[in-house]
This record gives sequence, C-alpha cells and structure tokens, in this order.
Amino acid sequence: MLPFSVSLLSAVPHSVPKEQILAKMQELDALLQATVNVRTELWSMIADMPDNVPIAGIEIPLTFYDGGNVIAWGNDSERFTPMTYRLLQQLWLAPDRFLSKEDMRELVNEDEYASDEAVWTCLKRARQDIGAVNFPYEIETIRGKGYRLTKMSGT
Repeated sequence: MLPFSVSLLSAVPHSVPKEQILAKMQELDALLQATVNVRTELWSMIADMPDNVPIAGIEIPLTFYDGGNVIAWGNDSERFTPMTYRLLQQLWLAPDRFLSKEDMRELVNEDEYASDEAVWTCLKRARQDIGAVNFPYEIETIRGKGYRLTKMSGT
C-alpha cells in the first residue's frame, strides 16, 4: 500500500460509501495518468532536440579576448581577423549595439577618412567571417543610418 493512502483513508468520514471513494480514486488515477503522459511526451521532445538549443529572446553574451582576437559565446569560441574582431567588439559595446556610418569610417581607418568602399569591404569580410562559424549574431544594415549587431533569426 502507498504511504499516502493511510492518511487519505483516515481523513475520509466513516459514513462515505465505498463507491464514492473508488470514484475519487479513479479521478486521481486519471490525473496521475495524464501527468505521466505529459511527462513522457516532454521526454520524447527533449530526446529529439539538438545538443545546443538556443533560447529565443535571450541575449547570448559575448566575451572578447584581446590578445588573440578571440570571441567566445556559449560553449563556442572563434579567432577572428583583427578588423572583424574590432568591428564586432565595437558593435557589441555600442549603445543599442548600433554604430553610425561615421563611427564605422573611424573604425575602419583610424588615421584617415575611410571611403564607402572601404567600409563596405570591411563589412563584407566581417559578414563572411561570422557566417563561416556558428556565431549567434549578424550585422544588420540600417539604410542611411548605420549598422547594428542583431541576434540571428531563429536563435
């Protein structure tokens, strides 16, 4: 007999018909079976998931290691070219993860005015670099304004 059955039966008044007690026990059994079914379904869903499941809507923190141009996120890390590393670091640290086109010009060429082509080339290379790895963010162009680091769609 289950441990809780003693307290359950002792709490039932002596004048309750046996059929009523059996009906309540059947209700409890049905609830227990429904719980087991849900639990089994959840275990099945978990078994079908990939090893790393990103949670939508939650920012994935990045850690920057200046010495080797390495960026780490979750259980992953990657070494980037110095320019891609600097660009991603500046986007990450910028308010709202946004850099204006002028900010980008300064980042691309600290000493002189960078042309649109130089900025475009830097962005193209950075996008290729992050596209080659499981990086959780992408560089979004805000037409006429600048660039933003946003979570990859689907993460």
